[in-house]
Amino acid sequence: MTSKKVLGIIILCCLAAPLWAQQVLVPLNELLPQLEERYEVRFSYATQAVADQTVAWPTSELSFRESLHLLRLKTQLIFTSLGEDIVTISRPQPSKQLLCGVVYDAYQQPLAQVDVLAGNQQTQTDALGYFYLEVPSTVSTIRLLRDDLQPQQLEFPAASACAEIVMQALREELQAVVITNYLTKGISKENDGSIHIEYEEFGVLPGLIESDVLLTVQALPGIQSVNEGVSRINIRGGTHDQNLLLWDGIKMYQSGHFFGLISAFNPYITAQVDVYKNGTPASLGDAVSGTLSMQSEETIDQQLGGAASVNLISADAFLNLPITKNGSLLIAGRKSLNEVWESPTYSSFFERAFQDTEITDAGDQVSTGEDRFSFYDVNFRYLQKLGTKTRLRINGLLVSNTLSFSENANIAGQEVSRESKAEQNNLGAAVYLDHRWDHRWSSDLLITASSYELAATNFDIFNNQRLIQQNQVLETSVKSVSRLKSNDRWTHDLGYQFTETGITNTSDVNNPLVFRKIKNVVRAHGLFGESAWNSPDKKTFARIGLRANYYNKPDVYRLEPRIVLGRRLLDHFRVEVQGELKSQTTSQVVDFQNDFLGVENRRWIISDEDRIPLLSSQQISIGGHYNRNTILISAEAFYKRVDGITGQSQGFLNQYEFLREQGSYEIKGLEFLFDYKWRDVGIWLGYTLATNQYDFDDTNEFEFPELFYNNVDVRHYISFSGSYTLMDRFKLAIGLNWHSGKPTTPLNDLGTVNPLEFGTANSQRLPDYFKVDFSANYTYDLDNDKKLYAGISVWNLTSNENIINEYYRVDSNDNISLIRRTGLGFTPNAVLRFSF
Repeated sequence: MTSKKVLGIIILCCLAAPLWAQQVLVPLNELLPQLEERYEVRFSYATQAVADQTVAWPTSELSFRESLHLLRLKTQLIFTSLGEDIVTISRPQPSKQLLCGVVYDAYQQPLAQVDVLAGNQQTQTDALGYFYLEVPSTVSTIRLLRDDLQPQQLEFPAASACAEIVMQALREELQAVVITNYLTKGISKENDGSIHIEYEEFGVLPGLIESDVLLTVQALPGIQSVNEGVSRINIRGGTHDQNLLLWDGIKMYQSGHFFGLISAFNPYITAQVDVYKNGTPASLGDAVSGTLSMQSEETIDQQLGGAASVNLISADAFLNLPITKNGSLLIAGRKSLNEVWESPTYSSFFERAFQDTEITDAGDQVSTGEDRFSFYDVNFRYLQKLGTKTRLRINGLLVSNTLSFSENANIAGQEVSRESKAEQNNLGAAVYLDHRWDHRWSSDLLITASSYELAATNFDIFNNQRLIQQNQVLETSVKSVSRLKSNDRWTHDLGYQFTETGITNTSDVNNPLVFRKIKNVVRAHGLFGESAWNSPDKKTFARIGLRANYYNKPDVYRLEPRIVLGRRLLDHFRVEVQGELKSQTTSQVVDFQNDFLGVENRRWIISDEDRIPLLSSQQISIGGHYNRNTILISAEAFYKRVDGITGQSQGFLNQYEFLREQGSYEIKGLEFLFDYKWRDVGIWLGYTLATNQYDFDDTNEFEFPELFYNNVDVRHYISFSGSYTLMDRFKLAIGLNWHSGKPTTPLNDLGTVNPLEFGTANSQRLPDYFKVDFSANYTYDLDNDKKLYAGISVWNLTSNENIINEYYRVDSNDNISLIRRTGLGFTPNAVLRFSF
């Protein structure tokens, strides 16, 4: 077939309605003899079968097969070829219907040899992507399958024309899912060792009414938060600022609402998350611990859709608007509800978020009041096909937390009131272009910008002092990646990334007058390449990559090799080895614990050549996974070392609170998972054993122990969950979390206050942490694809008082106080959601 004919039939199929409308319609029984003469074929049919059919005259440039496609498209008759020159024509049986469709890929190219299943009938798409099936009228669901495509199931109502169906390629041509329904439905472990979460298929986890992104990942072995928050996630012993958080490729410097208790990322527009604990792709840099890459949906919707929900903390809504045939716009927003109603759930979160801060503890002579807190986030995403081989995505988000409160005191017989406030905002935007040169070669271009600001105004009423603090980050990045699939076993990536990051820290005091503003800018160039290989027997997977970074501050080069090796042994056992070197130029530090009113006292800074070194890490892990039928047993041992940390970045609350020295930490651990599923019941048990120790160089001021425990060292961590699913509508889960207490530093002398006489750093431990969580939800199908979703959850069902931090302070009367911060108590929540 000539290229001209191929182009002609594709255009006719895609734009069939307007083309036929522009031509003169003729009776089918008059057209058939003319086609018999033109193509030297014979049609066999009953006169009544074609009596009432009219069609446009097919152009003479079309082949006989192409003409049949158009006849089927318009008439919904059954054309059956009997050999090369005989075609029978019949009507569908009264009790049956004719399903017709054409299947494309994301670039509007037809897909051949796609298996189509409907009821007990099966066929395949032809070279032009078409299929036809005569099925009982009661059949309304079809499935489409092909090895290199994501399976698709959809409702298929009777229609007068062929439906256009778009199928997505597998996320990585060489990758395969090693373990499906890992922990719960929608979570899978992939060939390269990463964890992939599909939220559209997500099951249920204890304690969650919604699929909060940063709470969900904490169900995975090796990922915890020792203070229950989402802005203190520890991936294999690393601090939160050492993680890379990407939202559609945008680096996020803020991750939480409620200053760290709730994920800042709307769970209903987060389509999927890839979690890398090790073996990170070479295209991702600037993080010495883990990586969480979040993506919104990339399908262009042709129908209006949306949803709205409300829970006991916030309300949200989104709307998906088809703008053109090849473009759609999504707009989403979420807002806290406490300005309308302060629910018991909100009160519990408020007390937990702001305990031991000026909001709740301003001192004996100062009272606080009129506290106002709110948060919101706004998202938009525009998708557009540019021709048949290029896709465009433009998206952005704004995340905001705002807190204000008044402090009141009686000074010299007069009532004085001042308002203090804190704000935290992150604004991000991205433009993404994806071009497919041919079926083997594609290129991506990603341009992003991210702006973060943490600002606070704090009044000291008695000293008539006002302190303004600001921490600002502005980052722009350009990344280009080309991918070549040389054959069915090899893919190769080559790319370049340029990033410019500017960070400004400002302090402004009015009494005495002090103003300090420090701004640093770092420019990073990254060149990376990577190759992935699958063995012909599909039992071995290897991915080897190298990233070369240059940072102008400090003036250094870094080579970062990455490797992933996996091999299936026997039929059900798989081993894998991962390793990587990474570096990072930004980190968070704490100058004083009461910075920014104490609600978010960590500020971002940039590495320099002297005071703040460049962070670097090295990690290796080896694991084995047994997966057969309904049982999964997984174990993975790992070693990680991070160099270049400072005492400021670790948040010490003992004799090292104002430590500026440099050091490292080293963690060795073992992750274990047992997962069992039987029909609609699932049980999983996760256990992590790890030791995490600091190593700081001695100075004249401090004599450090040779090694001492990390502030986030949790020796044992156990999570257990049981779930039940009924007809994929009702889901229930109950689980428990237990871990040994984190380190704390005792006092040697309770009477010495200047300075406090601390014992050996981190030589004691807090009490063990324990909580039980519960969740249940139900989905009810309404008419016309509308759904109603309701869910309830209870965090800490047994109301156990968990101490998550403990330290000492000296008050204005030189009395020593033991400060204890506790986790959330009994906290119920509920959600009601409507979608269409």
